Amino acid sequence: MALVPAASASTSVAAYKPDGSLLASTVCKADGTSCAANLQSLPVTGSYTVIVQPVSGATGSQRLWLSRDVGGTLVSGAPLAVTLPRPGQNARLAFAGMAGALVALQVRGVATTPAGQGLLVVVNQPNNSLIAYTHLGGAGQTLVVPPLPVTGTYTVVIEPEPAAMAGATATMEVLLDPGRPLEVDGPVQNIAIDVAGGSARLVFPGVAGQNLGLGISDLFLNPGGSATLSIYKPDGSQLGSYMCSASCGATLLNLPSTGTYGVVVRPTAVATGAMNVAVSSDLIGTLTVDGSPLALNSDRPGRNARLAFAGLAGRLLRVTWSGVTPFAGYSLLTVISPAGAELGRGTVLSNGTGAYDIPTLPATGNYTLFIDPPLAATLNATLRVFHR
Repeated sequence: MALVPAASASTSVAAYKPDGSLLASTVCKADGTSCAANLQSLPVTGSYTVIVQPVSGATGSQRLWLSRDVGGTLVSGAPLAVTLPRPGQNARLAFAGMAGALVALQVRGVATTPAGQGLLVVVNQPNNSLIAYTHLGGAGQTLVVPPLPVTGTYTVVIEPEPAAMAGATATMEVLLDPGRPLEVDGPVQNIAIDVAGGSARLVFPGVAGQNLGLGISDLFLNPGGSATLSIYKPDGSQLGSYMCSASCGATLLNLPSTGTYGVVVRPTAVATGAMNVAVSSDLIGTLTVDGSPLALNSDRPGRNARLAFAGLAGRLLRVTWSGVTPFAGYSLLTVISPAGAELGRGTVLSNGTGAYDIPTLPATGNYTLFIDPPLAATLNATLRVFHR
């Protein structure tokens, strides 16, 4: 756009139907932002009109493009290369969805001209109503969609954001990501992220009230940096989010519902890489007050331990530990009363011995020592509980 006088900073662009009524309009700024209008589902056949009018009576020139949407079909697990070669052009991609299905959409390997422009990604239901959207910046993003409400053909619309540079062009790869199955207490999964802007998605079954530990270990990113770990409930809403460096973990206490849970690991920078992922039930054991020490071996990344002991109301007890290996840092030790309430907590230091004095027992019953190792570490230790 070039206007005279230069102080005139915008033009009004309006599209009209064959009967002369307004179809769509926008205001184009001199820097190229806000300058796009989507003409969806033209209502009638005929000659449409576009009128461009500079503000304040200015004169000048402006280039306009009228483009068909780039089409395509998404198949679960098969990446689709998408190019938007014309300024302001959109992509309209279809996929078949079953009612109740959990899907996620990766838009990755994004490059725009001018560089660094944002994209709007929208997922519409078969009746064209919105089900999910995200604003994408940088090399990519993963959009986790709520359970599909009906069976039919869904549409993904990708367009340069008008608030950025609406006349941008772009290339990218789009993946309808089914997620890699992750079995509770099953094999540790090695996952690769081989496209910049991409992510790793895994799914695992969970039961309401279940306690699990999720561990990400041996995380390697090129050219370095960190990653975001996000966990999603069966309804598609987020359960929690964590930052990962070389490793990280999440303690999933009392899962809210039964169904399929999702895990998305996404590098925060333009990076590729690999990692190991495991989801584990708690390691269960029993301590006898004034009895023999218990050897604890939590051998999976992210696995927690839940050790039971019987206590009498009013008693004063101490828990000791020794031979703690191999991580550097602190494990969190929580004492849980027979009523399920937290009675106290302490920290277990690696590579040493230590003790924690448990507060006076409030009731007679079965107590629990819950041990949460840090950052998806494994844990070897010997513990004992006795009167003090």
